[in-house]
Amino acid sequence: MGSQRTAARTRSATEYAPGARERLTAVLGRTVSSSQVAGLVRAQPGERVTVDRYLQIRATAPDGSAFYVYVNRGATGPVLWVAGYHRPGSPADVAPTDAGRLATQVRTARALGISSLFTKATKAESLHLALLGWDTPLSAIIPHETSGARLPASLAHFQTLQALMRDPGGQAWWQRYGGTPGLHFDTRPRSDSMKQFARYRRGAS
Repeated sequence: MGSQRTAARTRSATEYAPGARERLTAVLGRTVSSSQVAGLVRAQPGERVTVDRYLQIRATAPDGSAFYVYVNRGATGPVLWVAGYHRPGSPADVAPTDAGRLATQVRTARALGISSLFTKATKAESLHLALLGWDTPLSAIIPHETSGARLPASLAHFQTLQALMRDPGGQAWWQRYGGTPGLHFDTRPRSDSMKQFARYRRGAS
């Protein structure tokens, strides 16, 4: 309910580039309301929500900080690329690590038929994101995202980054060798992502 109220307050600020509304409808296979667009970025009161021709959805605050995502069509359906958070004057944008924002995005994405979120993270960010429920198979990132390093025998039974990050030894190994992996979040209700997110919100990693 709270996310719906927030989205409703930002509805009048949503702006589309020419043709963007039609492209968004085509990619998602359904008409999207302004409140749903706002929900994909968890726009806050006073933020300006825009959708450009590349389907970047951006929520820009009065101070110039901005949160932005892209809507793409993947092989199995629409994907929400959670691109990052921009702070004026910062040398680089940062990955989104706010649990409240992720909860709103998951609810909105699921309502729009988006079952997969994607993001790119640094070594430090990926540790926290894995505990939020973001994940990738370790076979997809080792050894090319780990400076050539492979898991030691004591950690070799782990198959996913999420599982590795729940182990203190795995966290220590990642802090030494980890890279910048692409991570996915499965929004389906009983997915491993949702189970891990529920554990995180209960205060247990």
